[in-house]
Amino acid sequence: GKTFGILLKEEVFGPLNASNCGLGPNTLDQSSRPSQPWSHFSGPWGVYNIPILPGDQTNMPSSMAPDVGIHCSMESWKNFLSAHLIRDETYLSKENWDLLQTEQAQLPVGRGRYLSYAPGFII
Repeated sequence: GKTFGILLKEEVFGPLNASNCGLGPNTLDQSSRPSQPWSHFSGPWGVYNIPILPGDQTNMPSSMAPDVGIHCSMESWKNFLSAHLIRDETYLSKENWDLLQTEQAQLPVGRGRYLSYAPGFII
């Protein structure tokens, strides 16, 4: 079988011309200036962001990669979002676009409040 990363390149990134997307940290080089956003923690009260130096342990666990382990350049991200806006039926059927963009579950966020969730997105 193929890895998740290979399938993403073949089935998502390639067809959507999102060639600058990948899985895992966007760099391991701590000496270079960031060319893409580094991971970060929020400071007290969410007032400021604390950067996390790049490294092979700076991303979320690999079990969470389908949700938070993908990184893309702004150009590739634009292509991905454009595909969702246009809903090109030569790429996905209307039914598949509907599935991706329609609430499939509600995620509890506390105090009786919920976020609407579609596969991979909070809507």
